[in-house]
Amino acid sequence: MRTISEQNRIAQAIRQLNLSTEFDTDSLQFEIRIYEKGEQIVSPLNPLDHFVFVISGSIRVYQLDEDGIIHSLINIRRRDCLGYNEFCFNNNKYTLYAEAFVQTVCLVLPFHQPAGNLKSDCDFLLFLLRNSLLSQIQNSEITHFCSDLEDKLLFYMENICTDCTLTSVNEAVDALHCSRRQLQRTLKKLCEDQTLVHIKRGCYQIKIQ
Repeated sequence: MRTISEQNRIAQAIRQLNLSTEFDTDSLQFEIRIYEKGEQIVSPLNPLDHFVFVISGSIRVYQLDEDGIIHSLINIRRRDCLGYNEFCFNNNKYTLYAEAFVQTVCLVLPFHQPAGNLKSDCDFLLFLLRNSLLSQIQNSEITHFCSDLEDKLLFYMENICTDCTLTSVNEAVDALHCSRRQLQRTLKKLCEDQTLVHIKRGCYQIKIQ
């Protein structure tokens, strides 16, 4: 992990994520952290004491069962945030892991701020609530309202991928809880049906009608 404390870079990141309107607390102490692919960000032995806002890249959140099998839960992307549970519940029984899926640049905000208590910042609490609900709704729709992998993939591309473009097959496998072989087969079928366009290796886009 690399840390950047340069105020100009931090101010640029805040503008990039449009976060300045989400706080009613002055003089917040942010920093930028860069995680390399596969680098662990959260674990049961290392729970968060700060918020993590993704600027670029992707973070995979997962659980390990007793046999060491990985169960992917969600992928965190641009402007998404980690840290809800720890901030709201002071959760001492944290069981989740998170790691950088690719090189990921994050804006970090410690829970405890010298400028004031974030738990009394109504604008920020509303921002957390709104983003938490949006994340739950998206994952619920993918899991429960899409009947098969084709539906799930198209919903994922339309609602979660930037510009309706899938740029990482591995990331989609984690998000859709399927095998790589199943996803490749579905991508091939949707391309043959002219629903998707194969842009380049590992990159697909919904065809504009």
